[in-house]
Amino acid sequence: MLRHNEIHTLKNQKYLFYITILVMFNAKLYINSATRPETFHSFFDALYWVIVTLTTVGYGVLCSVTDIGRIVLMCSSLSGVAIIVLPSGIITAGFLDELSHQMENKESN
Repeated sequence: MLRHNEIHTLKNQKYLFYITILVMFNAKLYINSATRPETFHSFFDALYWVIVTLTTVGYGVLCSVTDIGRIVLMCSSLSGVAIIVLPSGIITAGFLDELSHQMENKESN
């Protein structure tokens, strides 16, 4: 169990972390605007970049230019990741469950 002073210290660290993040993000706006041109012209451009980057599709020779093409690419990328990620989590959970049953059986014998 955490003592009162440990809880107080954790709250202070959490507060300090949020303040640091707030300062860093606000400073980035001023620093980045002076050194680089505007990268994203709309929220949709930023969303497209995030999904393409996180699903590691990347920018190849062929990339979508129209909004409809980008929407299709985002949906297919996210559904492709979901098709791989969801079954692998279920299989891993089943594997660990079976492994724990085997370990219990060995301990009881």
